[in-house]
Amino acid sequence: MHRDDALKSWPRYLSNYALDHWRLLLGALTGLGLAIVTLWLAGMVSGYAVHGADLAYAFGLGVGALILGLFWDGLIRRESWTTIHRLSVIPSTERLTFTTPDDAPTADARACFSALRALETAWRDHQARTEEKVLFYIALTTRLVHHMKTPLQALWLLMQLADQAAKDGAIGQRWPEISRHYWAELRRLDSLVRQALQTVRLEDLSRDFRPQRVSLPSLVRAIIADYHNDWTIRMMTPQIVVEGDEVDYVAFTDEPWLRLLIEQIVKNALQYGRSTLTITFRHDVSTITLDFRDDGEGMTAEDQARAFEPFYTGQAGRKAATATGLGLYLAHQIAQRLGYQLTLASEPGQGTTVTLRIPRATFLAPAQHHGEQNRK
Repeated sequence: MHRDDALKSWPRYLSNYALDHWRLLLGALTGLGLAIVTLWLAGMVSGYAVHGADLAYAFGLGVGALILGLFWDGLIRRESWTTIHRLSVIPSTERLTFTTPDDAPTADARACFSALRALETAWRDHQARTEEKVLFYIALTTRLVHHMKTPLQALWLLMQLADQAAKDGAIGQRWPEISRHYWAELRRLDSLVRQALQTVRLEDLSRDFRPQRVSLPSLVRAIIADYHNDWTIRMMTPQIVVEGDEVDYVAFTDEPWLRLLIEQIVKNALQYGRSTLTITFRHDVSTITLDFRDDGEGMTAEDQARAFEPFYTGQAGRKAATATGLGLYLAHQIAQRLGYQLTLASEPGQGTTVTLRIPRATFLAPAQHHGEQNRK
């Protein structure tokens, strides 16, 4: 700040200082007044004559001491006020002359700058998270729109084949095959759209959570049945192995979100498996475990370490035009929000096993006990 600006700001500073300390000034003057009145009354009671000049002199000394104290305090605080004023008018291209709150001249200023620094840090963190989220959604939109082109083109070609078969009078012979591929491509397109929508809705999962009793083997069978055409086209055979009684595999969870989680694992196995997918159910006292094992080409250690990252497809994924790199990421995010554990184990050439561990809800124990009594 220039010297002329500093001189011009003195009246403003004094007025601000007086407004900030008017309670202190009023209290001090009131105290002085009460002290003078008390001294005068004491003189009257004791019979000593108290002259007005003496009272004025004492009052003047008190006011003088108060003014000196306020002036001293004002000089100290003026540096802080000047710094704060400079902060409000400094151009964005300049930098402050201090780097830490400890450089501020008073305790109040240090506390003020510490609070401002904390607010700035919180704002920058929020800004960074917002920018990261925006970039993620841009990448998500771009990638999924790119992958939607393939099933759309396939649907277009299938409709052309159907039209040609109708013209040739062979629609009855070719329709079963065309229909199977048509529904497979339509399901892939629907899956991509739902992936995008559910990824966006992940932030609201806690508000969208509706827990209910879910039979896990029944849910998995329903998902397997939904992808009947895909198994046929890929010439893969899904197998379900349940250890013990199915009544032991009941979870209290949100069925749509759990269904979406399992669908991502199943679709991943459909894409990378060769001939089989084996889903094994096992349990202990506290946990229900589902193992999804495919017989694909497996994953390297580097791919395993990054398997749950968004948009990471790995070596096998780079060979597949339909790989989005979102399936396992979405499954892992849902598992974390539901309180489940999702892990992956693989060896190159030995296939991949994705393991989902679901904690058993303790308030389901009566239902399990009832099922055990029925089995007896």
